[in-house]
Amino acid sequence: MSGAIMRRAPLLLALAICSASCADRATPVRIGVKGFAEQTILAEMMATLLRQTGHAVAPLVVCEDTWGCHRALRERRIDVLVDYTGTGLNYIAAPPGPATIERVRALYAPLGFEWRVPLGFDNGYRVLLPDDVAEGLSGIGGLSARGPLRFAVPDEYLRRPRDGLAALVSRYGLQAAREPLIIESPQSRYEAVRIGRADVAIGYATDGAIDELGFTALADPAAFFPPYEGVIVLRAGAMAQHPALGEALDPLAGRIDTATMRRLNGQVQIEGRDAASVARTFLVEAGLVDPDAVTVEVGPEVVLGRPEGVLEQAVPSARRALRAAFPDRPVRVEAHRAPKEQLTTGAARAAVLGAEQLFRWSVRRRRWVRDDRVEALAVLGERRMHVVRRANDPGEALAGRLGIETGTAGRAAKAMLDALGLRRTRRAGSAALLTAVKDGALDGALIFAAPDDAPLSGALQSGELALRGLDGWLTAERAVRMPFLRMARIPAGPGRAGPVETVGAQVVLAGAAPGDALTRGGGPAAALPTGGTPIDASRVRTIVDALGVAEAPDPALPNAWQRSQARSPPEPEGWREALEVVLNGLILLFSGWLAWLLLGPRRPDAG
Repeated sequence: MSGAIMRRAPLLLALAICSASCADRATPVRIGVKGFAEQTILAEMMATLLRQTGHAVAPLVVCEDTWGCHRALRERRIDVLVDYTGTGLNYIAAPPGPATIERVRALYAPLGFEWRVPLGFDNGYRVLLPDDVAEGLSGIGGLSARGPLRFAVPDEYLRRPRDGLAALVSRYGLQAAREPLIIESPQSRYEAVRIGRADVAIGYATDGAIDELGFTALADPAAFFPPYEGVIVLRAGAMAQHPALGEALDPLAGRIDTATMRRLNGQVQIEGRDAASVARTFLVEAGLVDPDAVTVEVGPEVVLGRPEGVLEQAVPSARRALRAAFPDRPVRVEAHRAPKEQLTTGAARAAVLGAEQLFRWSVRRRRWVRDDRVEALAVLGERRMHVVRRANDPGEALAGRLGIETGTAGRAAKAMLDALGLRRTRRAGSAALLTAVKDGALDGALIFAAPDDAPLSGALQSGELALRGLDGWLTAERAVRMPFLRMARIPAGPGRAGPVETVGAQVVLAGAAPGDALTRGGGPAAALPTGGTPIDASRVRTIVDALGVAEAPDPALPNAWQRSQARSPPEPEGWREALEVVLNGLILLFSGWLAWLLLGPRRPDAG
């Protein structure tokens, strides 16, 4: 008996080892996620690393917020999650002290939580302003001289006792308006500041919209905001069940800095990419997984073209509208010197264009004609012609040595000068043109820009340059020759004592027009080749609704609104349609009877 047991001992030992090992690998690891994109991206990274090391992984468990996720961890409904040091200290009401990872570990060890090494980024709260507004401010304290501030905040921020709005205002001596604007979406908070609904936005350091919308996080010299380092947190019991769990996830330590996390968030929040694909692509690029062992799914993209260096302010709203129209596809912005050509070749599905780009110069007609290969889908805004001269220059607005911008930005200015028979003397970027005017190398510059263009406004602040009006310039004859221009006015501001009369043109989201001659109007461009794919009427309506702009494209522009009206007559009511069929049938019968009377065989005459 004892001999049989001894002979079987190696087999029993192997079975015991296999049983423990197999249990480790076969029991799925449960990953918890809070309800925002960053958490899902990081959870997908952890899931990929765990699968690579042979662990089974359960579907992600959405536990919504810190309270729900910590409770799920304590109740053994999840095994691992990513949390933040500042959040951890606030959640357990830790006494004042340094927000270090060592302190967090010590406080959470009795609760059965193991905080591993930080991932490398800090997702703390930030006070954010547009880049041009933040320029020159020394930090958060610089806002104290600006009077009552309208804050745009997430709802949770109002309830935070230590680093919430009330504590922030008190610490820096700020004045807050009575009612903050509560907006949960980071992108919507920043846009509220852009359009003047709020003065300051509270966001997170890794929000993807920060770079997209051009915002700056103000310096925090008082170290008011504690660090919010991202850290993988394990349940102690899970470590006993999966002994290799920590080692499988440790390669992420220190590999994701704040800028990288912001970029990854932007790919999901702004571009609309799949979080799992974003996570796997990062792991492959970082060399943390074997590229042959994972599948990176890259679905069909919607490419949004824009001219290089111009019209940036219109891009975020255009991308958001396209995401609404194509909810299952990511939207990628691509700068291009000729975005209209991207539409006509099919390289882009939509493009941000100035109205002048929907026209082409006809040598035969000696004027601008519509390019019917493309069409305006919706209005994004307007640019206005800024005629800049030295403040003490008595010359006429369009006289002397004039400069216009390079690229597509200068097309409208070129058309204006050509209409007057004037020759431009220099083509350059707007900054170089302004310097040339200031230095006397040019008498004036024509810059087509939005009324609130920050670089242009900054150049006019010095008082050395001034805007000149174009009162009465757009005559009926010129309007016919340049149909993309319309009368406009630049409001009072730097470089002008009052409003300045000028000309302007819409900025539109454009797409490829249908390729047949009927829908393209049979115009001069009807025979030109186009490989673009038009955006159907239902998606155009979604784009317009998402933009929330009631203004229609100028009637002079080739646009989808005219196409839908021309090609979509109202459906007849049911009884009218039936009556129409019956009447048509009776007409056919009557026509046949007449034909039989006229052409049928005649009877012989009676004798």
